[in-house]
Amino acid sequence: MTDSALSHFTTQFNRLHKIGDGEPAEFICDFCSGLIQPGDRVATYVSEADLGGFARPYPGTKLYAHRTYCEECDRQHIVYPHEGTSELLLAATVQGDGTHTDWALHESSPDDHGEPWDGQRAFEFVFGAIFEDIAAGAALREWTVGHEDVVDMIRLGDVDLREVFDENGTIIAPEAKQQRIQQQVFDHLTAAGLESHDDAYDRLQEEGRPGAFTCPECGAQADYWAGVDHEPDCSSASPADDK
Repeated sequence: MTDSALSHFTTQFNRLHKIGDGEPAEFICDFCSGLIQPGDRVATYVSEADLGGFARPYPGTKLYAHRTYCEECDRQHIVYPHEGTSELLLAATVQGDGTHTDWALHESSPDDHGEPWDGQRAFEFVFGAIFEDIAAGAALREWTVGHEDVVDMIRLGDVDLREVFDENGTIIAPEAKQQRIQQQVFDHLTAAGLESHDDAYDRLQEEGRPGAFTCPECGAQADYWAGVDHEPDCSSASPADDK
């Protein structure tokens, strides 16, 4: 993204997010649900894709702003880049009126980067055939559904992404494993639903944020797609890993 394009996007973002005098101002992290205070440095995930198909991009751009992460989550990377979609992770400082200042680029993923995984199919594999209802409900609240939204929901269900996808972004789990994953997610989210907001936030503080990728061959782990450091004899290791 050029500086002028970024400037145009941030101008539109602030115009749409500015809160009028007297309106309630409460900002919540879209991952851990922790409170975001004015002055906090946050990260916002932006892409050129709305999986729900209901929303329109920000005026004069091709971009949708999907998720904002708090300082505690410290999101520095796009967890699972989607090949075929341009994605950005932007840093900014929250102001009391809902606008953001001091924008900077944490990471970008061009449309030829990542794996060509299917966001709707992945969501329904894990959560059942409710994607269209979720997307429609989000649209009524003027929310969007991006690829990282699906990633975060799967991770918050305590599922490693490599349990669902192979390294081509193809869903690989057989039906029996799908049933186990769906039951695991149901049990996990049911237990989480019994917690208060403060309890859930404290648990994430103590346990850390859920992981993302575990190599099924060598067991190497990472919080984001490009961060897996495979063992040298792993078939997934790149030549750079051997150096």
